[in-house]
Amino acid sequence: MKMVISEFKSKITLVDIQSMTRTHGLISLLVTSGIIKQTNIQVLIEVMKLCGMGGVESVIKPEWNLPKFEEVPITTFSDHRRKLLQFGNTVSDDNMRTIGQLYGIEGETDPYSLILQLEMEGYITERGTMNEFIDKLKDYKMVNEINALTSLND
Repeated sequence: MKMVISEFKSKITLVDIQSMTRTHGLISLLVTSGIIKQTNIQVLIEVMKLCGMGGVESVIKPEWNLPKFEEVPITTFSDHRRKLLQFGNTVSDDNMRTIGQLYGIEGETDPYSLILQLEMEGYITERGTMNEFIDKLKDYKMVNEINALTSLND
């Protein structure tokens, strides 16, 4: 979820995002920054859909008149962010360690923390450095990871 809401780094700092340890805290960041409003929770539904939090739907749907999450189109999040999410879902543990070593980012225990760190250090930005990153993956024959970053699955 942290990696997904880092889409809003112009309104929420990555330091604030990384400091949160619970989902509630991340949602609070979305609310206090004005991204989620009482009259518009589209972003919240998209976050839950992208993060595979479908179980939440059955808990909150009876309280509010919401569409089925599967019917909600993703309109808030960039293709870049969605590809990074696919990459995080695809990258193997071995390849995650290799990528961390290549970029001097070791000790990350999950792919999304690695992705956030790679973003913070400018290795995988929406403009410019993604192609270089993909070329590096090609050198190491990380085919599944390359596919995740180059085509969007809906």
